[in-house]
Parts: sequence; structure tokens; C-alpha cells
Amino acid sequence: MREQVEPEVLDQLDRRLIAALQCDGRLTVERAARVLGLSARVANRRLAALLGGGAVRVVAAAPRERPGSTMLLRIKVLRGKLDTITAALAARPDIAFIDMSAGGDEITAVLSAEAGQRSRLVFRQLPATSAITSVSAQTVLHVYADATDWRLDALTEAERGELTPAETAETPRRPAAELSPLDRDLANALLNDARLTAAALAALTGHPESTVRRRLGALLRDRVLITHVIVDPRRLGLDVDARSRPRIWTRPVAPWPPTRRCTG
Repeated sequence: MREQVEPEVLDQLDRRLIAALQCDGRLTVERAARVLGLSARVANRRLAALLGGGAVRVVAAAPRERPGSTMLLRIKVLRGKLDTITAALAARPDIAFIDMSAGGDEITAVLSAEAGQRSRLVFRQLPATSAITSVSAQTVLHVYADATDWRLDALTEAERGELTPAETAETPRRPAAELSPLDRDLANALLNDARLTAAALAALTGHPESTVRRRLGALLRDRVLITHVIVDPRRLGLDVDARSRPRIWTRPVAPWPPTRRCTG
């Protein structure tokens, strides 16, 4: 039986660089080095190791969906079927987040979709899956914060303020209006790597580099797109994910199958 190797916990310098990326996902090496008091060589080497080694990913995310279009799902599954159901959900574009219980029999997911699409998944597709034993769903009425709002406490307020782009610091997120074909091409290209250069984006999308640079700046400045840093919590020394009831406003949807609740 192969022994499971625990991931190495990142040191304080790496944590500070991650916190800097949370302020600006497209942060340059030169700016990071200047604000954090590092040499450009050290900053470049450390950032390259974090991003190239898979410890950290910077992706692009769309603004939050409007209230009422997002649901929280709690899905009970048969033991041994967790990976199969999780993989199927992760492949869906309308599933924004997935978490698995330590016990291996429950999945928590965030579903962002219109009413018709939600109903098909919650009331038809999931209950019809033999590996799923129950589904409960709640409609989100108000979001206080989500994963893109979390900041690692490794910077001073002055450093955080200097690293956050001035034009976006006080700009609220706004829902994307009708995006142009160019905007959609850029958004799709940045989904898995928000640090792609304008030259790389131009090559991927087939648009002129100058046009790409201008539109990308506008999308980020207006917060139509935001950057999100993804890091394994265990690499930060956070071994336990403990949660109680979500701190959001929700409207319950009748669970399937009906369940009894006991209080005591």
C-alpha cells in the first residue's frame, strides 16, 4: 500500500507572494519585488516556482450571478461513488464550486443557472442517478462573500493598498452586459490562466495585440472579469475545513427524498 505524502507547507515569502497575487492576479515581477522588498531575481524565481509547479493557479472569474440564480446543493452519494459523481458535476459549466465531505458520502456544490436549467438538474437528473441517495437545494438570496474575496493575512495594509490597482480598488463588480465576440474570446482564454500576456492572448484569439491589450485593460478595470488565486489550503498549513451553516440568505427548496429533521 502506497503511503500518502503530505504536501509541503509554503514558507512566509511564498505566502506573501500569494497574498500579492490576490491583490492583483496579473501582478508583474518588478512590482512585486519593489513592494515586498525583494530582488527581482528572487521574486521571479519564487513566482515561477509557485505558478509553474502547480502550487498556485491564477484564473479569471466572472462577476457574481444576480440573486436568485444561484443554488446551494447538498448531495448524498453511495460510498465508493463520490469521485464519479464529483467528476460529472465538475464537467458542467453551471457548477461553480464543489467540495467533498471527509466521510466520503456527501458533496456540496454551488449551481449557477437559470430556473429551467436548475430544475432539470435538481429535480430530474440528480434524483434519477442511482448512485445518489438524496438531494437538498437552497436558493441563494444574498451573498456576503465568496472565495474570490478571501485574502491571506500576510501583508501590511500599506502593502495591500500599493499592490491593489488603483482603478479597481473601489470599483464594485458589475454584471457583464452584452460582451463583444472579442470580450468573450478573451474571457474564455483567461479561464484557466489569467496571467497570459497580451501577445499570447492575441495568438490564441487571432485578434491584434494592441486591441487585445486595450480590451483586456477595460474588462479588468470595470471588473467585468476579476482574477482569482487558487491554492491548496494544505500548502498554507490549513489542514481542516470546518464549516457550519453557510452565512448567506437562502430560500429552501423541497429536498428529495423527504427527510425528517431531529432537534435536541
